[in-house]
Amino acid sequence: MLERKRRLPIKEFNNRRKKKVLSEHFLFKIADNELPHNRFAVVIGKSSARLATQRHTLKRRIVGRLVKLPEKGKDILVLAQKSLQGIGPGNLKKELDQICNSFNL
Repeated sequence: MLERKRRLPIKEFNNRRKKKVLSEHFLFKIADNELPHNRFAVVIGKSSARLATQRHTLKRRIVGRLVKLPEKGKDILVLAQKSLQGIGPGNLKKELDQICNSFNL
């Protein structure tokens, strides 16, 4: 579970300028914030994982990786694609690492 200060209100995120990166399984949107810490939001739709337990497991894995990023005052929104269904934990970590490296996070 994320601390309250690390949760990103999605409504607040919509009206800002952001960088976007599309990968095979994710769409990342990253924007600067005025805070000294990063904030995160992960959206995994029912088309990505049918069962709620699968969606929560994926969300915990994604957030667990993102929390380890250095504090740079960024807002990070992660949107899962439909192709996320068959990904294993090793491939998930590898893809998240590649995306984070492309943003210099």
